[in-house]
Amino acid sequence: MYMKRILFFFTFVVLLLLCSCQRSSLISLFEQMENISYVSLIQPSLSQSPYGLALYDTLLVWMDPYDGKQLSLFDVRNGIQVHRFGFIGRGPGEMSMWPKGRKYQKKYFHIYDNQRSQILEFPIAEVAKDSAYRPENSFSFLGTGLSCVTQVNDSLFIGETHQSNFIYALVNDRGHELFSGCSYPKDSWGEISPIAKSIAYQGNFFQNPDDNSLLAHVGINGVVIDILKIEDNRIIRKNRLEYILPKYKPVIINEMFGALMDDDNIIGCCSVSVSKDFIYILYADKTTINEHDERNERCSDIILAFDWSGQPIKYYRSDVDLYQICVSENDQTLYGVAMNPEAELVKFILSEMN
Repeated sequence: MYMKRILFFFTFVVLLLLCSCQRSSLISLFEQMENISYVSLIQPSLSQSPYGLALYDTLLVWMDPYDGKQLSLFDVRNGIQVHRFGFIGRGPGEMSMWPKGRKYQKKYFHIYDNQRSQILEFPIAEVAKDSAYRPENSFSFLGTGLSCVTQVNDSLFIGETHQSNFIYALVNDRGHELFSGCSYPKDSWGEISPIAKSIAYQGNFFQNPDDNSLLAHVGINGVVIDILKIEDNRIIRKNRLEYILPKYKPVIINEMFGALMDDDNIIGCCSVSVSKDFIYILYADKTTINEHDERNERCSDIILAFDWSGQPIKYYRSDVDLYQICVSENDQTLYGVAMNPEAELVKFILSEMN
């Protein structure tokens, strides 16, 4: 019994030191560091942690499906919920549960419904006035082999493809492929089918609000973080943030694919928000499995800020663990979802980047 206690203590110290060393090495990459404390509680005791946030001036979209709708709209000035919108269903202007792709623009909120291969567009001004607003299906991509499609301009779209050895494809408004590009990481799961590989790298596109041709693509499990530029109908990868990616091991049983969670795998990216100048990543450097063989929660007190070339700029430490983040257009305010023990929307004031 005595030896078991010593062994447990030794294991705990080693894990603590490894985590500390990893965090110290990560901090050294950034030009600036700031400790931030939340200044106000915007909305306490919400139903559960959302799967995404989007901010439009003073209106915040909170993505959390329940009661037949997908989205909540909050006024961050007073914390009041304006109403819920975005019907869940199979009818016109309705969406499936948990749609994967989403895009934030200055006046529009787009959702890509993977199950129905369609983009739905919600003008925020209309949604704020009418909770029953049902958008027309802006574009359909059935049969294209694409997922998580995002609109670049009126006639150009980017999506994830499973029909080649590349991650992304550009198509026109008729669904015809114009270009595919950006190879998978070299250690990406070995020799498995393109479909299985594409599922592993599925994620969301985050578009620069001032330049539609600049996008960040982040895999759902953080296994890829690419900064992309669309130029002359081609996809150019400006940077891949490999040094903050978790390392997952492939598991292939009966041609089924999965990722092995073990003590060596860090969680990595939990949430992303972008402004015209910066990409913000809520980053968990803890392992997926803790010392009690339990899965750690996807939350963190670390927020990493990069510019759109992928250069690390600022390392933030919050005084509370966050599950989702959203940054204002002017980079002065950050909203986060904390659990205490229920979901709470909190507000931080950020100092200016040097």
